[in-house]
Amino acid sequence: MSRSAYIVELSIGPGGARYAYTGVFSDKSAMLTALKNELASGQPHAYFTVWYGCNYCIWVIENSEIVQRIELLPYLTVTATCNDIVLKACPASFTALYETHMTDEDEDGIIDILCNDDTAVTVNTEALTLNIPDLTELVLSPGESVGVNMILVGALSSEIMLCGIC
Repeated sequence: MSRSAYIVELSIGPGGARYAYTGVFSDKSAMLTALKNELASGQPHAYFTVWYGCNYCIWVIENSEIVQRIELLPYLTVTATCNDIVLKACPASFTALYETHMTDEDEDGIIDILCNDDTAVTVNTEALTLNIPDLTELVLSPGESVGVNMILVGALSSEIMLCGIC
């Protein structure tokens, strides 16, 4: 059945760490609340976004077609403390900011800082909301599932079934 929904994907690829969060939502506000809660869940999101490499995005599905992928990293802020200085930057700029404040003893400490319990990742929901379109087609309801048509390399078509809704 063709439906519309938002899919939040927070994942990292193969390697020394494993992490995945996927949520399916029909309400933008509920989706943003779940995203904020997951970023505050105790997972080392600062490490994943700054150092490890990750896929943090929102997929917008209209009538069972992917119509947009919104990269989340530009909307995230990492806040950590290094040498009693609070560092606050987007994931792409954090390493450079860290390097301006580190000492010789801190050279290998960025991972420790990123995995510290006091380090936080927050999302700018006001800016993000402006870039998330409202769903216009048949919106997914609780208890329903949605099939998502994806175009793969080589013009192959694939369908993924996502069950349920948050």
